[in-house]
Amino acid sequence: MKEDKPVTKLNKAGNLLLKSICVLFLLLTEYITCAQSWPQFQQNAERHGRVENGIEPPFRVRWIWTGKDHVLRNQNSNADWSDDLDSRPGYDLPIRDSVDHTLAGTIQPVIGNNGKVYFATMEGWAYCLDADSGATLWSYDLEAPSLSTAAIGDSIVVFTTVYGSVKAIHLDKGQLLWQRPTGFAITSHVLIHQGYVVVANQFGTVFCLNQAGNEIWSRQLSAGITGNLAAFENLIYVGSDDMIFYALSLNDGEVIASTRLTGQHFRFTHPVVYGSKVWVTSASFPILGSEYVMESLMDEASDFEQEEDFIRRWLMGDDNGGSWSDASKDWEHVFALDKNDLSRDFIIPAGPVDGVGFPAPSVVLDNKERVLTWWKTRFPTLTAASAFGTKYSLDIAAIDTVTGGRKRIDPGKLSGMWPLETDNLYAMSVAGDQVWLRQAFRGTQMIDMDQGSARLVVAPIRYNDGGNFSGADVNYIDQRPALPQGTYGPYLMPNRPTEGRTPPAFAHGRIYIAEHFGIVCLETAK
Repeated sequence: MKEDKPVTKLNKAGNLLLKSICVLFLLLTEYITCAQSWPQFQQNAERHGRVENGIEPPFRVRWIWTGKDHVLRNQNSNADWSDDLDSRPGYDLPIRDSVDHTLAGTIQPVIGNNGKVYFATMEGWAYCLDADSGATLWSYDLEAPSLSTAAIGDSIVVFTTVYGSVKAIHLDKGQLLWQRPTGFAITSHVLIHQGYVVVANQFGTVFCLNQAGNEIWSRQLSAGITGNLAAFENLIYVGSDDMIFYALSLNDGEVIASTRLTGQHFRFTHPVVYGSKVWVTSASFPILGSEYVMESLMDEASDFEQEEDFIRRWLMGDDNGGSWSDASKDWEHVFALDKNDLSRDFIIPAGPVDGVGFPAPSVVLDNKERVLTWWKTRFPTLTAASAFGTKYSLDIAAIDTVTGGRKRIDPGKLSGMWPLETDNLYAMSVAGDQVWLRQAFRGTQMIDMDQGSARLVVAPIRYNDGGNFSGADVNYIDQRPALPQGTYGPYLMPNRPTEGRTPPAFAHGRIYIAEHFGIVCLETAK
């Protein structure tokens, strides 16, 4: 028995070591999850728009920033906080009726590994917030409105303005380190890639700067630039408003390749680089709308495969002997281009979606390496059986990267997402197996693509536009308030905000949304 005692002690030590390893593993896993940052528009230079880990539902507000000295913090998130942000029927969250700033509908907040959130307003102020509490850490007067998403560099955060200036501010101190005039308005998002800052203005000039503010090169393109940029390895991708899409050398700005695409413009869209392709979305040429377009074609389709074949033909101008109205190649709006020479191998049979002045939302990459986009269809498998503005529906599915065809996501049941409208769609970002959907008017939704379940996360107004949105995790206000003619609710702002379709950002295991009236941080209620 004496010989057994050392073995017993060794087992206890082993158990202690095993427990320590398990705790360390859990802490490391939490650190990796929480350390995921969102340093520029759609997270990286390729504009993938994803983080590895999802956030468990249900969801609640953690904090709401509505001004430098106006932050609401949920008493259920921290014992030291006192604000009642528990959304429920008949209750308005205690957000002040008017705010002193306006956030453009085109911006995302960016979040650094330093635990700070950065954004700018239409009144021309740049802000840095604490990502955990929403406290304002610094503000800086840009002296001009900003409609663009900032980008985080090594020790700087870079903002642009509609007066054409590029300004780099110290991440922690809020001090201006350098500024660069470009001469014309900038409305596209800042791109940082391989240590370089790349911006483009509406005169059509692309500028590449180092992080000290020195110009490396500039390249004049054939028309103005209102869309956004992406990058991969040694190439910068950008479209000009005469519908020429370019691949530029990161080294010297030389045009490596260019191609003309179909559409009106690239405004409100961004390229996404994945695999051997750059995935480009344009504003469809015939109209920025989609209600009841392509209905006769779907009427005649007996199954998914036939529908896809019909759409390919329709996009090549085949009207099936006159039975398919509006057939035209001008409806083509999603393109897969070779990332080196911008050549095309196939047509993506995606019919027109979205509208009221907006192009189809740009594609997003999920964590199963699928390139997701919206499709009008009679045969949905993920979203819902029907949608406003069509006899049929719309679906989210992957693009086959070899053929361009639709690869449906089929969890075995429809998620039942609501609301779903063909001319009022949602921009997309991804967290784990969740695709997150957002627009300013309808709010924010989430679909678990594996489970086939949908959740209405934020509906700004509970009773609005003839609907009851009480099923949302968060309603900011119960009823639409009476506001002066021409103003944009639910709160008074100094300016009418520019519109846009911009998805949520994710960092530190939380969701960050730029509403027109401020920044909202959401978290799991578990």
